[in-house]
Amino acid sequence: MTSQHFLAACLLLAILFSCNKAIEEKSANSDEQVPAVTQADGKQQPIPVSTNQPDSVASVLNTQPVADPDWDKKIIKTGTLQLEVTDFKKTNDKVHNSIRQLGGYIASEEQTVNEERSQSEMTIKVPVSQFETLMNELSSAEGKLLVRKIETDDVTSETIDTKSRLEAKKEVREKYLAFLKQSKNMQEVLQAQAEVNAVQEQIESDAGRVNYLSHQARYSSIRLTYF
Repeated sequence: MTSQHFLAACLLLAILFSCNKAIEEKSANSDEQVPAVTQADGKQQPIPVSTNQPDSVASVLNTQPVADPDWDKKIIKTGTLQLEVTDFKKTNDKVHNSIRQLGGYIASEEQTVNEERSQSEMTIKVPVSQFETLMNELSSAEGKLLVRKIETDDVTSETIDTKSRLEAKKEVREKYLAFLKQSKNMQEVLQAQAEVNAVQEQIESDAGRVNYLSHQARYSSIRLTYF
């Protein structure tokens, strides 16, 4: 091989090596290319790309707020108000308007009006969320506040216990009904029917008690007297 041939071969190898290196660099740059936007002056401004990795499922769950458990509280509130007012008719109109606007109702009312004395006694039922508001509005009547008292009674345990007994008695009733269907003589039928009737009365009594406690807890009571 002549020296010219040797130099030509070396030059060809150098050119091939440079081309391969350029291709590799271009490929690497394309993988790490940062998006860019063209500005008004023709220059390109790269767009920053966040490198933060998404949180794992466990970490996301751990950061979620935990809701407070719903204990289904049953609190019966009872308020007592006694007022000596300067204008009986004006107070009477205000009381009725306030009750109506706050979603309450009058469970009982007795008025005595004569030359010597005008007096009204009533029991008001109002949604528990509006209890304090109505108590404050009634207390602000023109005159003198003589008595203001609030009592609370937590019947949550009683409600839960009664519901549990109710479900248990329903299961007993189903067993007696099944026995009634399998009864083979009149004596067994009468005995099973008597047991079913007795359990049914207890179920109705417990259901009525649960409904009463639930209603009392949803609606607070205010015993109001003004004269």
